[in-house]
Amino acid sequence: MIWRMVSKDECTFDNEVMKWFIGVMVVLCGASLAYFMSDAGFSGMFAKQQTEGAKATVRLADGCSREVTHVIDTFGREGRCLAVLDAKCVRGDEGGSGYRILFSSDISPEEADRFIARAYGLCLRREASPFTLSFDLLDCPRWADACKAYIERSLAEQGLAVAYDSGVYERERPLVTRYLRDVLGSRQQPSAALTSVKLWDFYLDERPSGERGRNILGEVSMSVSPGKLPQPLLSEKPALPPGDHWTPLHLAAECGDEAELAALLSAGADPNARSRTGITPPELAALNGHEHCLRALLTAGAVADARAAQRAALEGHADCLRALLERLPEEAGARRSFLQEPLQAAAARGHVECLRLLLEAGADAEAPDAEGMRPLDWAVACGHPAAMELLVRAGADVDGRDAEGRTLIRRAMEQGSAVRLRALLELGANPRLADAEGRTPLHAAAADRSLHWACPLLLEGGADPNARDARGDTPLHPAARCGDRALMRLLTAGGADGHLKNKDGQSAEELLQELLKLRQAQRGWLEVKGMVTIPDACSLSSVTVCREAGQLLVKESPDGPALTPDQFRTRLTRMLSRGGEWVILFRLQDSSQIAELEPWLSVCDALRVRSRCTEE
Repeated sequence: MIWRMVSKDECTFDNEVMKWFIGVMVVLCGASLAYFMSDAGFSGMFAKQQTEGAKATVRLADGCSREVTHVIDTFGREGRCLAVLDAKCVRGDEGGSGYRILFSSDISPEEADRFIARAYGLCLRREASPFTLSFDLLDCPRWADACKAYIERSLAEQGLAVAYDSGVYERERPLVTRYLRDVLGSRQQPSAALTSVKLWDFYLDERPSGERGRNILGEVSMSVSPGKLPQPLLSEKPALPPGDHWTPLHLAAECGDEAELAALLSAGADPNARSRTGITPPELAALNGHEHCLRALLTAGAVADARAAQRAALEGHADCLRALLERLPEEAGARRSFLQEPLQAAAARGHVECLRLLLEAGADAEAPDAEGMRPLDWAVACGHPAAMELLVRAGADVDGRDAEGRTLIRRAMEQGSAVRLRALLELGANPRLADAEGRTPLHAAAADRSLHWACPLLLEGGADPNARDARGDTPLHPAARCGDRALMRLLTAGGADGHLKNKDGQSAEELLQELLKLRQAQRGWLEVKGMVTIPDACSLSSVTVCREAGQLLVKESPDGPALTPDQFRTRLTRMLSRGGEWVILFRLQDSSQIAELEPWLSVCDALRVRSRCTEE
């Protein structure tokens, strides 16, 4: 019809109709471009409204379509959507805001790490009160495999193995939390706000095909509390609108499309344009390792700032970092500020070549970040021995302490890493340094059953087995309080003197004998002189002792009904029928109640059950 309307006998266009046609096309193109640059643009290009009132859907790169509530951010590669950050419940709902990440199954572990950290940081900018950030690891099996390898490696360092399908995961759950903290910390996100991680359907074994073909991990939910951050980071910020409003130059820089980037720059695109969250094209080029795009942006007038250098250092793109370092500020203070954040990032990720470039450019190996962490602290926390060695050679103090007075040796022990502890000792860390209470790392390792694995390494590294703390205890004394004869033999073989006495006049052997007597006693206090008197392999059941209206009451729980001695005997008999050895712990409000507790203690004696008391 248009052809008939604009044609003449020789099929030539009428000038006026031609002008009308071009005008219509310009309006349509302008509307399309405005839509792409709107909130429905970069985020909404993947979502569509099915029907009025229906939920929007996102089509991921693996072909799956997922329902979304309110898209906040997306991540893609070559026009394919790999991850989406969605607000699954609005602010003000009971329990706080909730966000979820939807992954495409073909996302790489590194890309998933990057988006988790990005989503975490974006949510922190939106929220001032606690919120949750969850994701289903069945959707990103390659990331789950990396998490599984980390867990198995960490447990193997302690001589342990994963308790597959245990249903409890007491050892595995903290390792998933630590893994996520490392992911956030290595990308300079404030991991202190991550308070806990919950797991559902946490399977790590290679079982026969289950739901969706694999059983690796179920849902992971990160509980985040912005209140855990330093006060300067708690300033109230308005919620960001959906989408980050990237320009076409942002997209070209992230994808590494040199031809498109050159065309946009020639057309006058701003190389320093910032998105809603402050990201610039040079940052995206540096983050993704597109050196030629980065150099083109710098040549076009882009500012080489510390953020771009930090992103290059995070991902280990030494060529991009070198391009940015060629434009270092001349002023000494600005130069130090430029170098410091990238140095922290490179140390946290263990990128040795980036570290070397930054140190050669004049970065300070000892300067701490806003959290008080030095580059060496990050390298130790994230487990990068090669980075640790390079920083120590550059002048970092291997015996430096954190804000809590802990040495790097103590921190490596608390992280449960024999590899990091051994590396520190080989780099010359002093295992004889004591804390404010005079306790050396060997004291701390001997006092905590979960750290006993570190004792032989510390002895090999030169720890003093006869060092005394403020109480006069040698490492043998806390070993005796744990009742661990094997550890006491190890310390003695390493030079510990069993005859040395503490300020209470007790040797380690005398402490051990006292502990054994206390454990054999039918009655007693839960803790005596720092020694827990419950025998090994005993199960513990506690009851509450309180006083109401002047009468002493014994309850199974603080809110439960009171039990007479006969009712207590019935409950105790039923519990003993399950088998095993039991200890009943009476939780007292004050020690004066113990005299009135005799009828219930006598029930324990009659049934040959050990009883212990503790004051709440």
